[in-house]
Amino acid sequence: MLSASETLFVRTGTTGFVREKTMLVTRIVTFQNEVVTIPNGSILATPTLNYTQMAASKGLILTVEAGIGYDVDWRTVQHLMIEGACRTGTSFRIRLPSLADNPGGL
Repeated sequence: MLSASETLFVRTGTTGFVREKTMLVTRIVTFQNEVVTIPNGSILATPTLNYTQMAASKGLILTVEAGIGYDVDWRTVQHLMIEGACRTGTSFRIRLPSLADNPGGL
């Protein structure tokens, strides 16, 4: 069951926080501060990711892709990504793929 303030991604392309849940619809506030009304039937019939449900006990896994140009030192990008993760105030683990995993990106 969904509750207010949970963070969802509905396969219709909508990601945001649950603002309200009624018998017929769920209202989600997106990261762009838009209120999107989704029929509950769509949520039940579509794969939905609930980012909040396991985050409290197991943590949250985020995947970040950063494309870099050939003229940019990848170590600089790695440093900036780690620095950004440190600023979140949470514990984290970083797995950096080898360049062979994803040519041209980290």
